[in-house]
Amino acid sequence: MNLKPRAIILLAIDAFGGQVGGKTLLQKRLYFTEILLGENLGLDFDAHYYGPYSALLNSELSTLKLQGQLREDASTYGFSNESGFEMRRFQYQITEEGKAGVAWLNENYPEEAGRVTEAAKRVVNAGNLDYMDLSFAAKSHWILCQSRKPLSEADIASEAQRFGWEVKQEQVHRGVEFLQKVGLVPGA
Repeated sequence: MNLKPRAIILLAIDAFGGQVGGKTLLQKRLYFTEILLGENLGLDFDAHYYGPYSALLNSELSTLKLQGQLREDASTYGFSNESGFEMRRFQYQITEEGKAGVAWLNENYPEEAGRVTEAAKRVVNAGNLDYMDLSFAAKSHWILCQSRKPLSEADIASEAQRFGWEVKQEQVHRGVEFLQKVGLVPGA
């Protein structure tokens, strides 16, 4: 694919409805978009607290904001009991400049832009999961890919501990249901 990660992110956010509520949700949606495209888009996801995480994606979000293509709004929703730090939720929305960028990408890279849009829409159409359930799905997928062998839901929950993830079998079950809907694991 000839599109740069920044362009893929912009196209995907547009396909997600032009806005996404939360960094974790955005990270997981883009993780699955990349997986569904079936190729490494250069986002370099790695195991992290809430599942696969891309530092490059975070950096590209900052660039898109600086370019005026994406707006980020933050709202405080409490304080962490452990550290006392303020907890914030970020809302991302494509601006008019961003919409013009999406139109340019669709016009100049129609095949690639179409593939990104289709994959991103498959993620959203598989179920309107919140960031936690999508995190469980991403963790389950990550573990299945790392094991390279079939695992039961109980095995996935157990393997999660290797990555420092506390995951219960019922959470894995919800994640696996999502993976089945998008065609990343066979149905029951």
